[in-house]
Amino acid sequence: MATATTTSALIVLKGEKPPSTPLEVINFVGFLQKDALELSKLLRSCQDPGSFYLDLSGQTKYFNGKSYLDAIRKIYRQRKAYLSQSADVRDQEKCPATSYTDSSSGSFVSNESSYISDSSFQEDDLVSTLDDETLDFVKEYTHAIAHRLIRTLSPFIGNEKVRQHISSLHADNDLSNSEMTLDELVCSSEEERDESPVGGFVDGSSMTLRYCEEEVLEYWDSETDGWASIAPREDCLVVNVGDVLRAASRDQFQSPLYRVRHAEAGRLRGAKMASRRVCVTHHLWPME
Repeated sequence: MATATTTSALIVLKGEKPPSTPLEVINFVGFLQKDALELSKLLRSCQDPGSFYLDLSGQTKYFNGKSYLDAIRKIYRQRKAYLSQSADVRDQEKCPATSYTDSSSGSFVSNESSYISDSSFQEDDLVSTLDDETLDFVKEYTHAIAHRLIRTLSPFIGNEKVRQHISSLHADNDLSNSEMTLDELVCSSEEERDESPVGGFVDGSSMTLRYCEEEVLEYWDSETDGWASIAPREDCLVVNVGDVLRAASRDQFQSPLYRVRHAEAGRLRGAKMASRRVCVTHHLWPME
């Protein structure tokens, strides 16, 4: 399975940042019940901008949105609480490894992640308060959600050859084709960022699902020709089409360019600039 989660790209910004364009909200339960409107919104969102909110409230016989959301909130908040502790306290616990992802503009200063992967489950890197049962539950549910989205999209993409290719990439609902990370997102101040060019990233997987309770990410909106902020929504994940699916669909679907949002006047919505900004990220990879 591939290990790189992002590829870099560059764009040039001109003028003032335009107003944000809201992403589509797709109800997962309606989608499971084959609601034509939800499927239409899913297809349209994958074509442009390649990003959408997935509302996981509600339940069916086989899906309990409340249980899933409670579990992923627990992981998110425990991770955030852990990162907010002093260095001395954190050193006494199981400390995650830190890796650095740099762009030419310094948009991403660092990306501190704990990997939760079926094939490489680094238990020693996880915060001790995170129990394996909750982690496994969230991982399995998120993988199943991502896999269902891909499998539902496949019949509507391109010609028969393209459809067969995408289906073959995701034919086996195998957890080893999944990777979950607990990320700390850090961005340099506005003064330290070059506006021409500004670095951005695209997800390298087939599909990426993120849970965050703060407004910390932006995507490049082609309609307004500028960065649009991704605000958190109650009971929702943010889903991005990955570069693998974009390429497999022969550009019928788009993989959005995104970056960590800079702090405005020392604050982000719902968070102080100095606070730890955390994101639970799940990548669905194609089969090898």
